Amino acid sequence: MSDICSLWSYEEIIESGYLGDRQARVLEIFTKQPRHPYTATEIVQLLGRGVSENTRNRITELEQMGFLIKHDIVECHLTKRSVNRWIYSGRKKP
Repeated sequence: MSDICSLWSYEEIIESGYLGDRQARVLEIFTKQPRHPYTATEIVQLLGRGVSENTRNRITELEQMGFLIKHDIVECHLTKRSVNRWIYSGRKKP
């Protein structure tokens, strides 16, 4: 049920025209599994992109807008550094 509600919320946000294309693609990943936390590297891999800086910037913007919240800090499986993970906040409107 919550997954369906999250998809409806995502569709409302996209239809509003408030988000840019890259922001929308990043947010879509989070809304498909709203309780699953992701690192920026994981989002980059899911988007199929090689450079993570732009994706990390979109995550920061979405966090500032209230669509994402920091979930926890984990060790990156690639770099072994501490990294943030985010989850979808459930926010329905900008």
